[in-house]
Amino acid sequence: MAHHQTRFRVPFADVDHAGIVYYPRLFHYFHLAYESWFHDALKRPFAELFSAAGISTPVVRAEGSFSAPLRHGDEVAVETWIGALGQKSWTLCFRIHSRGTLCAEGSVVHAFVSLPEMKAIEIPAEWRETARNWIDEAPAS
Repeated sequence: MAHHQTRFRVPFADVDHAGIVYYPRLFHYFHLAYESWFHDALKRPFAELFSAAGISTPVVRAEGSFSAPLRHGDEVAVETWIGALGQKSWTLCFRIHSRGTLCAEGSVVHAFVSLPEMKAIEIPAEWRETARNWIDEAPAS
């Protein structure tokens, strides 16, 4: 299945005193890739979730493993795909590469909720159909 790719350079503000990316920033990179995937794959601006659709996708679980440092100015490629598609949640998977090296990987489970009630809802049918094109439950490393 298809993997989406988001590219950017590590900004200076993301590095710590040791000169490497502070680890919580990697979870932010996962989120940036999620927004980019959402926009490109579903052809809808991410902010539309919170306004017109009245839906939010809060994080209910996040995992990450870090295998190589990232430094200021490094060009980063973040691969994104769906690892699991449930009725009321989806799991986005990520791999961060730079300089030909796998630097981090992780997954984030997003639940679907109605904003007014803050109650779990099913993934809208049209989003589920599009999301099926991005499922890869066991991608190669």
